[in-house]
Amino acid sequence: MQSLPLLNLPIHHIGVATKSLESEKRIFQSLGFTQEATFSDERQGVRGVFMTLHPCKSSLAFQWRFELLENLESSKRLDNYLKTHNKLYHIAFETHNIELDMQSILNYDFSSHNALDSHTHSIESYEKAASSNAVGGGGYMQINNTLPKAMQKPIAYGKSRLLIPPMEAEYFAKLCFIMLPNRLLIELVEPKDT
Repeated sequence: MQSLPLLNLPIHHIGVATKSLESEKRIFQSLGFTQEATFSDERQGVRGVFMTLHPCKSSLAFQWRFELLENLESSKRLDNYLKTHNKLYHIAFETHNIELDMQSILNYDFSSHNALDSHTHSIESYEKAASSNAVGGGGYMQINNTLPKAMQKPIAYGKSRLLIPPMEAEYFAKLCFIMLPNRLLIELVEPKDT
C-alpha cells in the first residue's frame, strides 16, 4: 500500500477564520503566543497574522504556529466558515516541491487505507467504555446519539480535490488548497527563498 504523502511533510501552521484579527490576536496573546508576521493578500482576499508559541523559551526549533485570517473588505472568502462558527479553516503543510506533493496527494487512494476498520473499532471501544461507566449501575446509553455526527456512520473515502491550483502568494513563494475526501481543507505552502 502506498504511504500518505502528508506523513512526510511538516505542518507549517493551522489556519483560523476570524471576524476580527485584533480580537483573536488578543486571545492568542493571552495564551502566550507572539506575533511572527502580518500580510495582506489581494489574490486570496484575506489579511492575516501568524502567531507562534515556543514551548521552550531557549529553543526556536519547535514551535506552534497559527495563521489568523480575516476577509478583506471586498472579499467573502471566509464567510461560510464564519457563518457556521467553524474557526478551523485549514491545516498547512510545508513543501519544497509543491507540484510533486500536490500530485501525490491528489493521486492517493484513501479507500485503500484501513481508516474504516479503525473508525469502527473506535466507536465500539467508545460504546463499551461509556456503557460500563454509566450512572446507576450499567444502564445502557444511547451512545450513537452522543457521538459527533461524523462518527455515527462510516466515512466515505475516495479521492481528494484540487480547489486552488498552485499560485504565487504574498507570504509564500507558492501555495495551493486541496479538499481531502473527509472535507478537511489542507494547504500546501512552499516557502520563499531566504
